[in-house]
Amino acid sequence: MFSYIQSRFYRSPEVLLGLPYDGAIDMWSFGCICAEMFLGLPLFPGVSEHNQLCRVVEMLGHPPDCMLEAGKHTGKFYSRCSSDTIPTTTTQDQLQATPSATATPTSRFSLKTPEEYARDTRTEVPASKKYFKHTRLPDIINSYPMKKGLTAEDQRKEKELRRCLVHFLLATLRVAPHERLTPKQAMAHPFITGLPLGDEGVWRPPQDLKTTDRALAYMQRGRGARGTMGSTQPAVRDGIVC
Repeated sequence: MFSYIQSRFYRSPEVLLGLPYDGAIDMWSFGCICAEMFLGLPLFPGVSEHNQLCRVVEMLGHPPDCMLEAGKHTGKFYSRCSSDTIPTTTTQDQLQATPSATATPTSRFSLKTPEEYARDTRTEVPASKKYFKHTRLPDIINSYPMKKGLTAEDQRKEKELRRCLVHFLLATLRVAPHERLTPKQAMAHPFITGLPLGDEGVWRPPQDLKTTDRALAYMQRGRGARGTMGSTQPAVRDGIVC
């Protein structure tokens, strides 16, 4: 494992946290580049590693606790919650909260604020630019201006193409590496093949043994952790592994 790998804008969560990595980091970078090719701007333009992770968490949510427990660099970016501050139940408000909250319900970790990170690292709080009006990836993609002069039918096709793109991006930009599409699975995605996605947005990736190996490694890091998989990859609904 190398101490420096991947340019910061395209650096995967497992590399940021100091976890073992494999080819799944390339699918993360690929997803970032695909989004950038559509938007004309980098999806996660972090000015530091902490800022990079904050942008990922704000858009896609926190890494699961088993990743944070095993990460060599977790302490740089996260504080461990005391047992008194860990919620034991999840309210409806928490379920509807955006991923930008510093900690997920029942998580044992809280993402440090820019001020806390600067204090701990004895650095200045960096100036950070916000490139997009929206936070959620579907909103960013769907709000991108369409070409002028499109007919109603062309607009319908463009909206469907964007729905398929969002589904594809969310499946390649899964925070947990074992949930990301492999290259084999990505090649079979409707965004690549041109086949219809379906009104409900449900698509089951073809089986790939790489996902099984990664799932086993994931479960070894945290047995019984939320989000573990069986021997095959579940269906993906609107880009989310179900």
